[in-house]
Amino acid sequence: MNTGRLARISRTALAVLSAVLPALFGATVSAQGAVRIAYADWSSSVASAHVVCAVLEERLQRRCDLQRLPADEMWAAVAEGRADAMLSAWLPDTHRHYLERYAASVVDLGPNLEGTRTGLVVPAVAAGRQTGATGMRGRRDVSVESIADLREKQQAFGGRIVGIDPEAGIMRAAERALEAYDLAGWRLVIVADD
Repeated sequence: MNTGRLARISRTALAVLSAVLPALFGATVSAQGAVRIAYADWSSSVASAHVVCAVLEERLQRRCDLQRLPADEMWAAVAEGRADAMLSAWLPDTHRHYLERYAASVVDLGPNLEGTRTGLVVPAVAAGRQTGATGMRGRRDVSVESIADLREKQQAFGGRIVGIDPEAGIMRAAERALEAYDLAGWRLVIVADD
């Protein structure tokens, strides 16, 4: 049965988290209070929040409350003290506007991911079977190498770019890309999982 708990973590990661987390949260959360972690409904944010929460609860005996919020509300919750931390600030660029708005009320403790990239992607998939009988990847139905290629592929994609949280910085960048690459007729679509 899946319990949603962290089953394993490297000893190095555990030692770092065990040493750092009490210092980070100790000043803002009383010994009795739960650490309130805000996170966005993005795979990286969900994973980070749950790992830190599991370490807090299982290794440091600190209660943890997770708060799933859209990006703008996640930033506001930390800035206003309704949440103690978030692990999903995409800085320095994607969430720059949030940091500028809340700079006086939040502390940037540095990166927890480095070398990541954001942008538009087209999965390397084809309709039907993904691999042949030999295990070799099947032929792609639509080939796109750049955003500019999308102009000629509007019908193949139904003129839709599927995005995430409408308040995520990447969605603002996607809107700018639609204009910059003259993708008239394309629209951003948000798929809700609720």
